[in-house]
Amino acid sequence: MASHQLDPLSAVALATLIDIVREEGLVDRAAETGAYFKGRLEELKAKHAMVADVRGQGLMLGMEISGGSPDGNDGLLALAIVSLCKQKGVHLTYSYFEPVLRFIPPLTLTKAEVDFAINALDQSLGEAARPDFSLKELLPTNRYTRAYMERQRGDWSLRRVLSKLYETSPERWMKKINEIVTK
Repeated sequence: MASHQLDPLSAVALATLIDIVREEGLVDRAAETGAYFKGRLEELKAKHAMVADVRGQGLMLGMEISGGSPDGNDGLLALAIVSLCKQKGVHLTYSYFEPVLRFIPPLTLTKAEVDFAINALDQSLGEAARPDFSLKELLPTNRYTRAYMERQRGDWSLRRVLSKLYETSPERWMKKINEIVTK
């Protein structure tokens, strides 16, 4: 909305949103529910050795995963936990630069919904910690997507991730265009 500063419709929508947030006490509610959520995540940290840290404020929380991956690749372990949670009806994301699960729910999140998510996460952490657990079980059945995901299971180091980010640079695309044109 900020890109249309003088647009009256955007201004009304934003003013209405601010009114709703104030009237429903969503900021205070988020602080209260966030404290409850963080406490529940701390319980999981005490229960599961692979949980290295719980951090955040309000409803923007993170859980760092460390040392639980049999092959030492905690990024893949985070991917596995996210996939297991998705099967149980809880959508999470994780950071690509470090194995941190990210919790960024809506301000209207209830304690019952937190409990549902914690139960799914608890089960998923337990499943991922099993010695016989294999990420391959979670890969998509679509052969094209599966092949792509299997290629991604390689080196998840920070250097690889950063190099992938820079593959979309203008210089790379100019090089690609020149290769196509000169063929």
